[in-house]
Amino acid sequence: MSGSAAGGPSPNGGASKLEGQEIEIKFRTDAAGLALLLDAPLLNAATDLQTETLKATYFDTPSHGLRKKGIILRIRKSGDDEPVLGMKGPGAASDGPFHRKEVEVICSGQKPDLALFDKATKRLLERTIGDQPLAAKFKMEFKRLSGLVPSGSSVVEVAVDQGSVTAGKQRLPLAEVELELVSGCKADLLDLAMRLSKDFALRLDFVSKAEKGFRTLLAEKPALAKAVPLKSKSLATFDDAVTAILSNTLAHFVANWAGLRESDEPESIHQMRIALRRMRCGLAILNRAAPGAGFGELRDDAGKLATAFGPARNADALRLSLLQGALASMDCPESRDALRAMLDKRRVAAYAAARAQLDGPAGTEFVLKVQGVLARRGWRETPGSSGPKISKAAARKLFRAELNRLRSRVLKREKAAGVSDQGRHKLRIALKNLRYGVDFFAGLFGSAKSRRAYAKRLADLQDLLGLRNDIVVARVYLKELRDEMGPEADRILEFIRGWYAREAEGADKAIGKSWKKFQREDIFWA
Repeated sequence: MSGSAAGGPSPNGGASKLEGQEIEIKFRTDAAGLALLLDAPLLNAATDLQTETLKATYFDTPSHGLRKKGIILRIRKSGDDEPVLGMKGPGAASDGPFHRKEVEVICSGQKPDLALFDKATKRLLERTIGDQPLAAKFKMEFKRLSGLVPSGSSVVEVAVDQGSVTAGKQRLPLAEVELELVSGCKADLLDLAMRLSKDFALRLDFVSKAEKGFRTLLAEKPALAKAVPLKSKSLATFDDAVTAILSNTLAHFVANWAGLRESDEPESIHQMRIALRRMRCGLAILNRAAPGAGFGELRDDAGKLATAFGPARNADALRLSLLQGALASMDCPESRDALRAMLDKRRVAAYAAARAQLDGPAGTEFVLKVQGVLARRGWRETPGSSGPKISKAAARKLFRAELNRLRSRVLKREKAAGVSDQGRHKLRIALKNLRYGVDFFAGLFGSAKSRRAYAKRLADLQDLLGLRNDIVVARVYLKELRDEMGPEADRILEFIRGWYAREAEGADKAIGKSWKKFQREDIFWA
């Protein structure tokens, strides 16, 4: 936001002002939302209230080397003030989505002079840029109204930005609200963010101004993101384990936020649901160790979001299954076009409902709640402590017990599965949780080869059960389509039912074989 630098955690879980870091929460809104906020007592009562017009130019190499590393280099000017050369970079993964590195220095011209930065920043930029030239990529101009407001024992800068990005012949309007911690603790910043999101219908935005500029310049859609494995050294204490699991899964979730918001790419919502399921698995594990820390409530919230995204994911899965299967068959009745149109119509409606969840209060409040739990560290037995120190041996014992428990549940579910759709569904869920547990804790045990072999067996079996579950979902879906399309669709729907019946027989045989292979696979954490 500005050149102020508020930063990392203090021993009691708060935050103090640190050079080279910003903690900033960005919201998106529209002109009506901005007008409502500008008239609110909050800003009218703010101290150090000022209005300025900011002009900024963003720089990168021809291959966009800085952007690929998550680094932003810009020169910003406000009125008659001296230009400011700024560098922003990604913060530590464990700090969450609102932290970034930030270094700003006064400069004399409109070309970046890296020698003005401190030695560490200069070396980072030089390594990244190499021998490539820097060039201006796009410009921004916006009016900013900003002021300082209290929140708890902390001070937060609130900024309202209205303007545009200009990249070549393209122009993108901007309307944003930013909250930056100036002094105090992160929990107070999150409290203010939660109040404003409710009072003014503000919604979180995880796309920086710079990234919006690059997407406008290059006509790009948001990138997709898959889960990043946890590092075993991040599990040394209970504090570390909580921070690592929640930060990792939340990062996976928000990294696909823009993808769902701005495109119909099926992988975006699929990855968001995976992130929520991974988080739910982790929260269940953490809740057993610290039942009064709010992990259970977060798990319920994650479940509600995952359920809300379910119809869109089901629409994608069935549509792909039909287009590549029954509807692609030469034997398919001629009425397939009407069915395709109905599938597309239902998919559009399902995605609209999913985006309504994301752009409604639920998505924003969920992310702020997760960050609030991490900021307050309510699982600690003694406030201000770092949690119980877990030796490497003790950590291995604790997480081995969790993996054994998850595997035991899989074995129990398999015995009860039989030929029941509900039984297979419960087995599939148990397998997913074991797979996520393996993702979390695998680095503590066995060889890389044994871990990969076990994970492959898990993935193969889970994929087959997923295919079988899609067939079950399809039956319900086909009944709903029959109700919408009427009796004229009976012929093609009957053909599809027969197709899926044959698919189910093949899937059941494959599941049986895959289960035997899974049982024979060595347990690498034993």
